[in-house]
Amino acid sequence: QMQEEITGIKDTQKQMQEEITGIKDTQKQMQEEITGIKDTQKQMQEEITGIKDTQKQMQEEITSIKDTQKQMQEEITGIKDTQKQMQEEITEIKTDLKVVFNQTADLTEFRTETRERFNIIDKKLDALKLGQEVLAGEMGKQKLDIEMLKKIPV
Repeated sequence: QMQEEITGIKDTQKQMQEEITGIKDTQKQMQEEITGIKDTQKQMQEEITGIKDTQKQMQEEITSIKDTQKQMQEEITGIKDTQKQMQEEITEIKTDLKVVFNQTADLTEFRTETRERFNIIDKKLDALKLGQEVLAGEMGKQKLDIEMLKKIPV
């Protein structure tokens, strides 16, 4: 009976040993799975770090773009101000040009009238010269007549 109990204990011990071996195998598999999970977790952590770095770079690029956009907006404002000043200057130039045009028209009209008056004066002078020449001729003729009369004995 003791022999049977010992055999039973040995069988139990053998079953327990087999269970322990099974538990150890399971534990080893679990350890391997944990190691795989840790490796995967480490890879994921590295990927997250890469994503964070990329995100940081993108944020810096966005900030740079915003700064550039702000500078461009300031430049556009400056261009608009310059354009407004130029438009005002163009308006002034147009006004001045109208004044010059009107003055030129007045001067052209004055010049035309002056030429016409000079032409009239020239004609009158020509007429006076002709009259003077006629008079001079008449005077010359009268002098001749006087001289001839002087030569006639009285």
